[in-house]
Amino acid sequence: MCEDMGSQRTALLLHTEVRWLSRGKVLVRLFELLHELSANLMDHKFQLSDRLTDFLWLSRVAYLADIFTKLNEVNLSLQGKNVNIFNAKDKILSLSRKLQFWISSVGRNDLDCLPTLNDFLEENGYKLDEDIRSDIADHLRDLYTNIIKYFPNINDNNNWIRNPLSLTEKSVSFSTQDYENLIEITSDGQLIQKFKEVSLITFWSDLCQSQEYSSLSRRAVRQLLPFASTYLYETGFSNYAAMKTKYRN
Repeated sequence: MCEDMGSQRTALLLHTEVRWLSRGKVLVRLFELLHELSANLMDHKFQLSDRLTDFLWLSRVAYLADIFTKLNEVNLSLQGKNVNIFNAKDKILSLSRKLQFWISSVGRNDLDCLPTLNDFLEENGYKLDEDIRSDIADHLRDLYTNIIKYFPNINDNNNWIRNPLSLTEKSVSFSTQDYENLIEITSDGQLIQKFKEVSLITFWSDLCQSQEYSSLSRRAVRQLLPFASTYLYETGFSNYAAMKTKYRN
């Protein structure tokens, strides 16, 4: 039927509790096939089919499609072998600033930041219900509060890992030997050039092989490893889980 109607998509996506990140894609696909789904359900007695003509319900779903999509993007940006605490800090800071911007935009009734909801309203010539607009603003504020709660500002005591040149004087957390080793690293043109060319994890892990800088480099690696090791664990477990399905045959 979708092919006959010239639709860009030909199937709905399935939502599972295991992969909550799929929710955003499921809801976006629902809107992409809204007309096709309505036409299909006209010929079937489905108790929830009236939702597809309920403007208020569809407005809420459109908002959820947008916010899940945005959160999916942030989550995916925090996955990968080279992701570290500093990448995470930057992404979370960016998300918190965006949430503040979205809150103010919704307060002005400027919905460009929510493209699915905005397109839905424009295509149908609707205006967003004030109660729903208030609910959206409250939800965004709750998200912002939770982001700040779960990801508080990370101190910059370890910023020397991302930029060795940033530490210009010995801090309390540094031993004299480690600080002197850091001075030697920042004074070595060859090491600084390598620092610019490779990832943080590669740079500091390679220095672990050097007895001269082993203490300092291991200290850096301990800060960089958690995100990468968690990602590798999750991908490894996913591959193992896939073997326990029909694909194993």
